[in-house]
Order: sequence, then C-alpha cells, then structure tokens
Amino acid sequence: MSWQGVPLNFFELKWLLIGQRMDEGFMMYKEIYDYCGPLSVFMYWLLDALFGKSLVAHHIISSLLIFLNAVIFNLLLIRNRVYKESSYLPALFFVLMVLAFPDFMALSPQLMAMTFILLALNNVFKRIANEVTDDLFLIAGLYLGIAVLFYPPAIVFFVSLLLSFFIFSTPILRRVALYFNGFFIPLVMAYCFYYWNDSHYYAWDSLIMRGFFGSRVVYFNIFENMKFLAIPIFWGLYAMLNTFAVGRLTSFQLKIAQTMLLIFLSSLVVIWLDVEFSSVQLLFFGLPMSFFLTHYILSIKKRRARAIIPNLIFISLIITPYIVYNQLQNDVWAVTPKQRSFSESSFMILSDRVDALREGDIRGPFFDPALSKQRLKELSDPIRAAAMIKAIDKALPTVIIDDWSKVPLLFRTFPDLGSKYELEAEGYYRKISN
Repeated sequence: MSWQGVPLNFFELKWLLIGQRMDEGFMMYKEIYDYCGPLSVFMYWLLDALFGKSLVAHHIISSLLIFLNAVIFNLLLIRNRVYKESSYLPALFFVLMVLAFPDFMALSPQLMAMTFILLALNNVFKRIANEVTDDLFLIAGLYLGIAVLFYPPAIVFFVSLLLSFFIFSTPILRRVALYFNGFFIPLVMAYCFYYWNDSHYYAWDSLIMRGFFGSRVVYFNIFENMKFLAIPIFWGLYAMLNTFAVGRLTSFQLKIAQTMLLIFLSSLVVIWLDVEFSSVQLLFFGLPMSFFLTHYILSIKKRRARAIIPNLIFISLIITPYIVYNQLQNDVWAVTPKQRSFSESSFMILSDRVDALREGDIRGPFFDPALSKQRLKELSDPIRAAAMIKAIDKALPTVIIDDWSKVPLLFRTFPDLGSKYELEAEGYYRKISN
C-alpha cells in the first residue's frame, strides 16, 4: 500500500509471484510449491495476464471487492428485514472495520472468499425468515464450495451455516443432501481439473496436508499489536454483549443474532485452523461486528445517547487506521529492501524469506518454505523428482541462492543440472556461461 506508506508484505509479494509464474505456463502445486487456494491462484494468474506484475491492479480489485461486500451485506440485511428500520449503517461499519485492520487493501483469498460466504449467508437468512425452497440449500452449498476453493479454511463457515440452517428448523434429509451436493460440486470439478493435469496428488498435499496440518507461519502477531486494534475490538465486543444482554429482540432477530454469533466464533476457528496467520484473517470479524454495532446504535432510546454514542463510535473507528499504520509493529511481515544487488536476469532462491525476490525474475518451483523442504526430501521418488527437474528446466535461473544448503543434494540427484552451475560463494551458485 504505497499510498499509505505501508511496505509491500510477504504474502502480497507471494501472490504477485504466483500469478507471474502461472502466466508463464507453470502448473500450480506441481510446479509451484504453495498452498494458496485454486480460485485465488486463478485470479492472480488472470490479473498478471491482464496487467502484469502490478500491485496497483491488486489494490484496485480489492477496493472494488470491499465495496461489493459492503453492498451485499447491507442489502441482505435490508431485504430480510433484520432491523426494524432500513439502514445503511451495516455497510458503513463494515468499511470502517475493514479499514481498521492491517492490509485491508491486499487482494487476499480471505477477501475473495468472503463474497461467496455473504451470498450463502443470504440464503440462511431467507430460511430463518421461513422461506422454504430446496434451491436455498443447494445454492448455499455451492457458494460455500466456491469460497473454499478461494480459501480452504473457509470450510469452517460451511459447518457454521449448516448449523444455522437446521438449528432453527427441522432438518430434512433431502435438504441436507442438497446442501452437501452443492458444496461438493465445485470441489469435484477442481479435483477433476488437477487429476486431468496429473497434479491431484500435489494439490492434495499442498492444500490439505500442508494447508491444514503443516507448520505454522506467523506474519502478524495479534498479541503484540492488540493495543492498536483495541478500538474496533472493544466496540464490536461491547455491541455484541449489549445485543444479547439488553434483549429487545424479536424471535426472528434473535435467530439472526445467533447466526452472526456463529460467524464470529467461526472467524476465531479459522485463525486456529489456518497454518498461516496474517492480518487479513481479521477481515472475517468485520461482518459480525458491523451487524452488532448497527443493532446497538438502532436500539439506543435516550436522545442524548443517540446524539453522542454514534458519533463517538464513528470518530474512534475513523482514526483507528491512522493509529494502526503509524504504530503497527510490522517487522515480521514487511518486505525489506534487498540486501544483495542482483544484476542477473533471473534467479532461484531456497530460503525461509522471499523478500529477496522483490525485484528479480523468479525461477524454480520453491515458494512456501515448508512445502519446498518437503519436496526436497522426496527426491528419492523418481516421479516427484522428475516433476521437480521439469519445473526447474523450463526456466533455468542465472543464479541460485541456497540458504538451506540443499543445492548439493539437487546437483547429486540431477547431475546435468549441477554441470551447468559453479559455486561462486557460500550458498551462491552462478550459471556457467557457454
């Protein structure tokens, strides 16, 4: 977010590079080692094909998505008559909450998945309002399946919305089956695509084994930065407690509030489930917090309180982004300038940090460090070794930087590759000029 003076962060850089590699014709998961969701990868590829390696294009699309999500959220509340009076406060609060969270401009898988979670949530609200048609369940499942393809940990919302569907109504086996069928349709289509391209094992290993059960990557420490996020957290929790403690809810409104509470709890579970913790995961909290803040303001009866409290909330939320971005401790996730200058046209890096890739032409399949190390351990398998050398040979780098001391293993496994490079310094290999 250069316009705010916030540096490019690791995960934005990674998404840009994934899009670039996909546009060069490399197969995700088989030739690009990372656990980003398939539809998110498709979006990054599409943006790179249209605009090149452009962070501005990512930020423009993410801004449009934030606006779209705010509109969808507000419309589903108005059309389902969740509040006694129609209001645009939910959209306003949603935008203010999103602005308060670091990296809100990142075109993240979480932001893209949220659009389809909202569309599924609309069907849940319709069901709570006693609209009973079978397609509500089928389409809700379909939306959530698409959301999972953008961001796999969004499967938590599949469970929470399933509970919302059937806690408040008698479960019917046919509708449960439709909900699951809708959910699995996009997942099966994605599996068939990777199976057809002989990449299904790599997709499973990357998305499931690494994405859910691998080592944790922390880009953002919420405890160290809690004081800077105290304002939105305080108002959101206070409004939530007030909603359930004070009451004044109709039966319909209580069911909606309980559903939004499930969304809040699901957002917590997502943080626990995902192996990658970054500030963009906080976006999911924007939905329930906006809902409860709106209900709290609309329920204020005293005239003086109605004049003071909403303005106090607005002002405090408006100043929060300035506090966050001026004081936030972002040393972990910010991309620092390259410590070594590369005049070479391309390079491959085996390292736990990807910030050295910022200005170079990346080659090789190694993106996520944990997944890359696992692939290097599998070199004894001839099929997987063949896939790795094919990915490397498709675009040989001029320089290889080896922070893991794994290049000697690569060269022993692939002697032809080793014959093309010479050791220039420790962990620094240069392609031999012909």
